[in-house]
Order: sequence, then C-alpha cells, then structure tokens
Amino acid sequence: MGMTITKNKRLDPTIRHFDIGDWVSYRFCGGVGYAYINAYEWYVPRNTNRSPQVVYLCAKLFGVNSPYGMHFRSYAHQTGWKDQQDFYVTHPHLRRKDWPEGKQPEYTYLTSRFMKVYTSDIFGKVSFDNKTITEMRTHWDHDTQRYAEYEVQQPNKFYYFDKEKLEAEASVENSGIAWHKAFQQERCEKFNTRKAEVLLRKLEQ
Repeated sequence: MGMTITKNKRLDPTIRHFDIGDWVSYRFCGGVGYAYINAYEWYVPRNTNRSPQVVYLCAKLFGVNSPYGMHFRSYAHQTGWKDQQDFYVTHPHLRRKDWPEGKQPEYTYLTSRFMKVYTSDIFGKVSFDNKTITEMRTHWDHDTQRYAEYEVQQPNKFYYFDKEKLEAEASVENSGIAWHKAFQQERCEKFNTRKAEVLLRKLEQ
C-alpha cells in the first residue's frame, strides 16, 4: 500500500461542488467518513472575520472502515445474516471468526438523513465502479506543527456494495417520512436566496 505526501487539495468551501444524490468522503475522527447528500445550506459564522461555507445535509455511513459490516448512523442493529459479499471471499482475513460460514451480518437501518458535513472536510466523491481507490488522509507533522495530507491506495469496499439498496436507505426520496421532502426543499430554496448575500460578504473580506 503506497502513500505519498501531497499538497493541500481542499475544495473552495464557498462554492457548492456536489448535488443531492452524490456520495462523498470526508474527514471524520482522524480518518475518513462517507455520506449521501440529501440537501445543502449555508454556514455563515457570526464572526465576520471567518468565511461562510457550504454545508451538506447527509445520511452518514458508519462502520465502512471496519471489517465487521456497514451500518447507518445512528440506530442500526443486526437482524440476522445474509450471504457474504464477494469482498469477503477475496478478503477472508477480514471476516470475524464467529460469523457463520458464507454469511455476514444483516442490519436494519434507521437513518439520520440531515447530518452536517462541511465542505472544508470533504475529500471528494465516492466511486462504486473501481476495485481500488486513492483516498486522502491527514497526519500531524511535528516539523511544521500542522496537519499534512497524503494519498493512500486501498481496496474500495463500495465496489462490493449494492448502490441501489444503500440509496433506498439513505435518500429522502425513499424515506416515507412526510416532513423530509418539505425540509429538503426548504433548505435548498433558502440556500439559493442567501447565495447573493454570502457572495457579497465574501467579496468584502
């Protein structure tokens, strides 16, 4: 697994780079988290010395970096077993020893669909098409006393996931909860009405 230190590749946080329905990877607890975008809004700090930025309202995936299955935050619980994915056929060392042969956990997902992910934390879009991916990581550089970023090549678990099933769990379109769609529409409409105000503030800085 090769890795190289790279320059900062962070996105301009005052530009909306992603759309509803995109999957993104982002900085989370010193590692990488993953989320499905359902809406977006502006974060405008009260302190005018700080820049506003786009915030994405998402269903976050938890456990993707673990070999013990994947679940949505925050109330996932195991309800049984299902046939194991090809990922565990090619990576048998990642299976837990107490799993039944040829099986992996089946989870019931109760998702929080509007959790915030800040543009300044996002690395980019998630790929479902490639078996390996290049992802960004961060580490503390004691020489510069700053966080440095590096790229790492690794297997892409999303290649083995059922995209349609994940989106059925994550998207507002499939939530069946009435207020979700109204909230999604209200957030996006408010985003557009505030855009001119935010851009003017950006120019004045």
